[in-house]
Amino acid sequence: MNWSQLRQNYPATQKGAYLMNAAIGAPHKRVFETSLKWNKFTLETAAIDDIKFFECLEAARKTCADFLKVEQKCIGFAPNTGTNMNILAGTLKTKTSKRKVISTTDEFPSTTLPWLHAGFEVDFVSSVDGFLGIEQFIEKIDDDTAAVVVSAVQYLTGFRLDLEALGLELKKRNIPFIVNATQMLGVFEVHPEKFHATALSASCHKWLAAGIGQAILYLSPEWCQNFSPPFVGWSSVENYWDLANDRLALREEASIMEIGTLCFERLAALQTAIEVVLEVGLPEISQRILDLSSEMHLQLSQLGLKIHSYRKLEKHHTGIISFSIENHDAVEVAAALKEKSVFINNRKGRLRASISYYNNSEDIERLIVGLKEIIKG
Repeated sequence: MNWSQLRQNYPATQKGAYLMNAAIGAPHKRVFETSLKWNKFTLETAAIDDIKFFECLEAARKTCADFLKVEQKCIGFAPNTGTNMNILAGTLKTKTSKRKVISTTDEFPSTTLPWLHAGFEVDFVSSVDGFLGIEQFIEKIDDDTAAVVVSAVQYLTGFRLDLEALGLELKKRNIPFIVNATQMLGVFEVHPEKFHATALSASCHKWLAAGIGQAILYLSPEWCQNFSPPFVGWSSVENYWDLANDRLALREEASIMEIGTLCFERLAALQTAIEVVLEVGLPEISQRILDLSSEMHLQLSQLGLKIHSYRKLEKHHTGIISFSIENHDAVEVAAALKEKSVFINNRKGRLRASISYYNNSEDIERLIVGLKEIIKG
């Protein structure tokens, strides 16, 4: 793969060292062109040929199902993972009297807040030097445990959970396993059935770089058959073009939670983003990110910085590295780096650099040079 040539398709990388991929991934030019095409189609035709919008919806569903290696009926769409988590929490609330959910202290709020709002108690597993072990979750399980709800990759540290092992243990205990795969989608294989996931949500604007405003929801076949969301709409029924307003004939598939007309332009962009990933090759993307991440970690470590990400076993590595500089405020450091065209995030008092496959060693060098200048003052 000619990574330098590929990089030219990502305009955001031309602004400097773009290391904010865990916030918003840099879209490929083709993703933008797809969005532009569908916006132009709407501008010029409005509803004249609106069947194409619904064809786009089902084409996106098939693309996502193939990408996740699941049945099409298991895939639904929503604007973001927060929406999906609220739907899942509201549904599980009616399915069980148990009220404990197990999650982690490093979780992104979209994973946990909907469960608290729905009346669940969230029992938090604390990471140790960024590490989360399967046994830490198992130890917290009791008779009141309704589900384990956790991100595949922790946004704060970049720690990648062993989802297959955790999911298997939960399956043995008949405990629902709900996964937020937002920080994994587009980097590593997301295979809900291999993870033994009951449900899985992934927003698509980060590593998949499909643009803001689209999330995938996976429901296991078992949940599809007995899923009663807290709200429904005109397109939640079997034959929605009948436009019946006096009876419920709800679908037994994940699309039941698509309560209204969706943003077809975003669905088309999602398809294109997946096509780009498949063309580059997901294994190649994974290895490229791991290699660059290791290079970045080495150079950050040589500066004597405090690394908060777990970096011992590669199976837990991602493109995210969280670190801090003694006696330096993270907000101020990130702002100073931005002045040098080095773009990283500050999260909860830490600095977070997240590197993707379209980055390169020069981006890392710019980060290191910028940090050295800040440290020297």
